Amino acid sequence: MQYDRRVKGTDWITTSKKVDPFTGRQTVTEEFGDLSLENRSFMRWENSILGINLRGKVSPLDPGCQVFYTFVDEEGNVKALNKHYIISTGHNSTTLAPINPHATSLVARTCEDCHTNPKTIGYGTGNSRSAGKLLGDSPLFQDLSKGVYGDIPDAKTGRWQTPKIEDFPYALDQLVVRSGKQIQNMPLPEDRPLNQEERNLVEREGLCIGCHQYYGTPEWENIVKKYGKAATAEQHEKMVSEAIKSLMGRSK
Repeated sequence: MQYDRRVKGTDWITTSKKVDPFTGRQTVTEEFGDLSLENRSFMRWENSILGINLRGKVSPLDPGCQVFYTFVDEEGNVKALNKHYIISTGHNSTTLAPINPHATSLVARTCEDCHTNPKTIGYGTGNSRSAGKLLGDSPLFQDLSKGVYGDIPDAKTGRWQTPKIEDFPYALDQLVVRSGKQIQNMPLPEDRPLNQEERNLVEREGLCIGCHQYYGTPEWENIVKKYGKAATAEQHEKMVSEAIKSLMGRSK
């Protein structure tokens, strides 16, 4: 966003109130303060986050206004760098908003897209259960050279490739941290992230280890000898189905 208080520009608030009652047309009003450029650097429509809207229904969330500002005075001195506001509710002013999609499709999102994607339930891209065990509520940035997920893990002299925003050390597609704290605003008081119970019910990422931790053991090799290896997804489904049937038989 580029704003110059010395130059006249459209006063959008005043203009919106000057409406001709007969034609419905607005009269453009100019005042000092010109907004000549506005950049949108984060537009993500795929793999939407899920939250709860004002009707209590599960709804996709998309970026509302996620505004950070830098103020440079007439002499070129940076007076404020990558700042945002804290609103009356105590949340950061960056906003994720429930939407009503303009169109629907017969093809639903895949099971994995919700149940194994931490972004979908509000944790942000790549912020998996294993990342949570390693990092806790610390932010996760995968393109940085610092930290366990960096290009140079545990490097003592590694520097972040992209400078972080000190007051907002999170990804813009993250709504909550794993301890449950909401880190972005939502437009209406009734809007909210999925709560801890709801997130736990949805999240099934990393469950492969439940079986595959036994890979290479004698018991695993015996199963391979008897049933063979799953060369396709369909064969894997069949083997898992047989395992469930075995458990069902034991529960009788």
